[in-house]
Amino acid sequence: MEYASVDSVDCHLRESYGSCENLPFYDEHEGERFCVLHFPSANKEDEFRKALQNKLEQRDFNFEGIYFPEWLRYAFAKSVFDTDVSFDNATFCGAMHFTEAQFKGERATFRAAQFSGESIDFTKAQFSGWTEFTEAKFSSGFTNFREAQFSGERTNFTKAQFSGERTIFAEAQFSGWTDRLLRSPIQ
Repeated sequence: MEYASVDSVDCHLRESYGSCENLPFYDEHEGERFCVLHFPSANKEDEFRKALQNKLEQRDFNFEGIYFPEWLRYAFAKSVFDTDVSFDNATFCGAMHFTEAQFKGERATFRAAQFSGESIDFTKAQFSGWTEFTEAKFSSGFTNFREAQFSGERTNFTKAQFSGERTIFAEAQFSGWTDRLLRSPIQ
């Protein structure tokens, strides 16, 4: 069996997430090597935008473990994800807008994602398939799912934590199975 040396590893998270296939080494942080998508810093704007745009153009919607900087605010507003999408373990550091985004694949997952910016907005987002926010952490000042539509067979927020100042699910619609958190009215 051949082992890669530390110097030949492009991103130490590649095997865990697979979301940075074919991306070269970008920088080190705390002794670990990272690609530009996983590098935990906002100081990567040009390279990050190029790598993200390339993923979107290729319809590669695996965003697992990616560190989304605060300046990326509207990157996913009105986006259409026509296949499965995964933001599992992703970190959103700034305000992030998924306003009117359409998740049309069989699955849209945000398992253990961390939302810590000033706001996270899913207003009028449409989730057509299995939707999962299990163990997601919403510490944003304002979390908004107003008028979001969850029409898949299952929507799961089990163990999700909402610790921000305000969380809104007003006029959100759920047509499949939902976990206990969403069975009672939430304003």
